[in-house]
Amino acid sequence: MNDSYIAERLWEDLKFRQSHYWASFHRFSLAIILIDIAPYIRPEIVEPLGKMIFIFPLTALVISIVCTWYLGAEYQRLDMVRAAYQKILDYDKLVPKMPLDNKWNKIVAIRMGATTSVAFGVGFSVASVVNFVVLWSYPFHTINNHALVRELSVNIWT
Repeated sequence: MNDSYIAERLWEDLKFRQSHYWASFHRFSLAIILIDIAPYIRPEIVEPLGKMIFIFPLTALVISIVCTWYLGAEYQRLDMVRAAYQKILDYDKLVPKMPLDNKWNKIVAIRMGATTSVAFGVGFSVASVVNFVVLWSYPFHTINNHALVRELSVNIWT
């Protein structure tokens, strides 16, 4: 096999992995957000659950941790393909390296996928914990009146 064929296959794999990473990121984000806000957008499901309402933020927390691991692993695969592609192209000779002469350049030189995966995990984990605290602070799990539940869920967002 010649280098152009390998470069073409690596480029196709790189495009697939890149689109897969971001599609997974968006799918997981949407799922976690919907799980976290379900008690607020559908208050009628809150009443019969009682204290089981805390399953929403806890599930979102667990899913965010698992998805962080998954996104990190996907990024590692993507990075390996990217490195192989750049090696075939002799990328270091084609494109100059970013200077790391000041703090700003060091910050923007950090690989986006690695920081995105970590930010995903930290952000959604913190959001789930905050959601747990909000649900604990407002006595949703003891309310038996749908109108009052609706009023409280609207007041949280205003």
